[in-house]
Amino acid sequence: MSCAPAIPRHVPPADPKPAAPLPAVDPKPKPKKDAVKPPHATPEWFAEEERIFVDSLLRVERIEFEDLSDDPSVITGPAKVDPSAPVTGGRARIFIQRGFLDDIVAEMIRAAPFGARGIFIVTDSTHRRLELTLPGDLRRANGRRVTSLDFIELWSRFMKARPAQGLAMFRNVQGAQEFIAGQDPLVRGFNAADERTIQIRFTAPDPLAFHRLNSTKLIGGPFMLGAYYSGGTSGTEMRLLPNANSMFETAFLTECVIQMGGDMSAITSFAFGQYSAMTLYAASDLDIARTELMNDATLHRLPADRYFLSCRHENEQARRFVRNSVNGGDILKNVVKGEGMEIHSVAVREAAATPRTNVSVPQLSRPFRIIYREDDPISTAVAEKISADLRSAGMAAEIIGKNAESYEVALVRREYDGAVGWVSEAVLDDITEQLHLASMWFADETDSQVRLRNSMEIPLFSVDNYLLFRDDVKLHGGRLSGIWISKP
Repeated sequence: MSCAPAIPRHVPPADPKPAAPLPAVDPKPKPKKDAVKPPHATPEWFAEEERIFVDSLLRVERIEFEDLSDDPSVITGPAKVDPSAPVTGGRARIFIQRGFLDDIVAEMIRAAPFGARGIFIVTDSTHRRLELTLPGDLRRANGRRVTSLDFIELWSRFMKARPAQGLAMFRNVQGAQEFIAGQDPLVRGFNAADERTIQIRFTAPDPLAFHRLNSTKLIGGPFMLGAYYSGGTSGTEMRLLPNANSMFETAFLTECVIQMGGDMSAITSFAFGQYSAMTLYAASDLDIARTELMNDATLHRLPADRYFLSCRHENEQARRFVRNSVNGGDILKNVVKGEGMEIHSVAVREAAATPRTNVSVPQLSRPFRIIYREDDPISTAVAEKISADLRSAGMAAEIIGKNAESYEVALVRREYDGAVGWVSEAVLDDITEQLHLASMWFADETDSQVRLRNSMEIPLFSVDNYLLFRDDVKLHGGRLSGIWISKP
């Protein structure tokens, strides 16, 4: 079997990078000394899988674009990076397939924590502590000055609302697990030395602590430090407004409305000019885009999503039976009906298929419980298909749809037998994504061979994602946060 070894126990912290651009190439690239390679592993949090909470808890979630400009499968179409200066003004409407703030738009409201365009300066770092310093006059979109206490408060609230992702980032911080369990009122490992200095202490030496934190999830929408911020939600719509106080990004639009699902004929709506851009993965929609819309729009490939089933049932026979009953290729082709391929490992490229043996139907005291994100249409389809296949094979099963918060609570409390999950294909190369995957779904087991051998990890498929743009939509610097309209 071709599987990657476990994540190394010590990897020297690399200089974190900002979000990667879309495939378009900037006709006026920055000098080489300023070039920064993207990390490929940064989702978003409250602004990454859900809505957004500004000063209160609304939801959010994850995103990053991968540089696919050299990929022969990318449909380039007319260039989207205009050589002229961006025009300020105009409004855009973007449709996304999921019912929450998707990765595709998350970079608009997030900020990079480290690196040349990052918020933090690392002033002290050992395997037991980390000290981060803020810029002198860091302000949120509402003009309020940001202090170290604000970061500690928002991180603490995030850990309560999104405990699985919170532990993935702050796993070894002193008191983090006790805080999430409700045993401590504060996270003991967080300390505000002064208004600009945050000290993070770990329970034990953790050479990978920096990698766990090296994600834009660390500074998501609630901080209001990105190019845009949430101006509120109404039904399935979220209004993003320009942040005049953003340190590193310039917002060119007067307003950007994100529609999160709710349109069963989105490709038709796009064709009639209802959307400035939209995400798509269904083969039927892609066929329409390629054959009917290429004269007035451009199709860009985005990072694929890799779907899997995390299986934690204590009965090994049950886990093996589930693995034998699931066919990822069939689900992708006949249920999801998207472009992509069957995979045999979540975090390993071109892994060999795990040999299957005959397994009798296990005798269980209760149905096999499968949890899934009900606001993700692919997860819903996957859970329904797996449940139906298990019942057909003679094993009782039930599915339980959850929103992001209750899904993560169930992950942390291990209140499931199987959990449908997905990660960006960035997980193939990025250690932060690999660490978060292991922490959230596999009890911190980082060795893919162990997960596969024990049927804890049941890989399903990789589905290709695309972003379709109208011709009047431009991307300054090739990034969605630089979106502008040529005819506002």
